[in-house]
Amino acid sequence: TSKTFLLYGGIAISGKVNSDLRVSWTLPRTLGAEWEEGGLDLSPRSEKVRVYDINRDDSFGSDAYRDWGEAVAQGAQFQDINGDGLYDPNVDQPEIIGDRTLWFVMNDSTTTDRWFSTKSMGVEAHVTAWAYDDEDFLGDVVFMRYRLLNKSQDQIDSVYFSKYADTDIGDFEDDLVGCSPIRNLVFSYNDGNDSGYGSDPPAVGIVLLQGPVVDSPGNTASLFR
Repeated sequence: TSKTFLLYGGIAISGKVNSDLRVSWTLPRTLGAEWEEGGLDLSPRSEKVRVYDINRDDSFGSDAYRDWGEAVAQGAQFQDINGDGLYDPNVDQPEIIGDRTLWFVMNDSTTTDRWFSTKSMGVEAHVTAWAYDDEDFLGDVVFMRYRLLNKSQDQIDSVYFSKYADTDIGDFEDDLVGCSPIRNLVFSYNDGNDSGYGSDPPAVGIVLLQGPVVDSPGNTASLFR
């Protein structure tokens, strides 16, 4: 439909490189170009740089399973059924979470038109998004997981990671926002009726289900449960 609840959104990260504060936001190109498509070793114009799509009912040897091999080459996960460490679309299974899973890579290497005028951090984000074909509340939820990789030669200290959103629930002029820190939740809702949705407008929320998990010795990170 033409009804909307989100104008744009994404992630924001910041950190210090040799005491130099760096900031990177996935902003729309009209505001600034701090992130771009693909990994640091691929041109954003490469045909390999795209969103990879897998469904629960896709089968071994299908086009979707074969395409996932390109995603694996860029860092996507898979279930190594035969245990040989190599992805085989006829034997192994892509990482399928929920009923539909999307995967893509982006990086913050863009050096021009940076919104905050800082240098890039040399970070890749491997993003997995999934959803469920469910008539219950899960049908209204999209889950997202971000795997951040420091591809630079520098150590990045004091890193902050945030989700942000510019929500427009129909008419953006009557939207309200709130938060529940104990739930790691931010939300937007309508102030009464809405010109687009009528008398029963929806609300939208973003919940941080889990913070960073770091398995490298010597590093620490907080974990939300």
